Amino acid sequence: QDVARNLRVKKLVDAETGETPDPTPEKIQSFYQSKRAQFDVPESVHARHILIVCQADADEAAKAEKKAAAEEVRKRLLEGADFAALAAELSDCPSKTSGGDLGTFSRGKMVKAFEDAAFSQEVKEIGPVIASTFGFHVVQTLEHNEARTKSLDEVRGDITAFLKRGEQQQAVIAYVKKLKQAADVTYGN
Repeated sequence: QDVARNLRVKKLVDAETGETPDPTPEKIQSFYQSKRAQFDVPESVHARHILIVCQADADEAAKAEKKAAAEEVRKRLLEGADFAALAAELSDCPSKTSGGDLGTFSRGKMVKAFEDAAFSQEVKEIGPVIASTFGFHVVQTLEHNEARTKSLDEVRGDITAFLKRGEQQQAVIAYVKKLKQAADVTYGN
């Protein structure tokens, strides 16, 4: 019933407000220039890792054992072992189901030690074992994307849709105002 009612309302509003024209290229350009900061894309990396968990309060012998296990993983990777297979087999992180892949992330999304490693390593390099609050990581940065601003061509469709929705909303507001002005509301006893 809600869907049917909403469709009837949409049909009525469309009939009363008419087709909303696409914004002009000048209006799109002006919007892009005035909101340019909204199109900034921060620096990011695509990384994967293998985590050997080690509790922060573990004794030195346990820490040394966990670090040695991570070093052995790194050694196997440097010798040509498949990263995804080793992650699936040995990682203590839930990302092991996707080969240790953590996807793409910007700064401030991961623990500092891990983030510093991921952002400072050469792409495809198997970095040194790093320690974090979670344990020991072997990190590989798959892609490093510099900060940038999306071009107008990249966002033209989004801007067009946004401006068109704004025009449609204004038309609906004007239509509702017209209906209110024409209404004759009476109160009965």
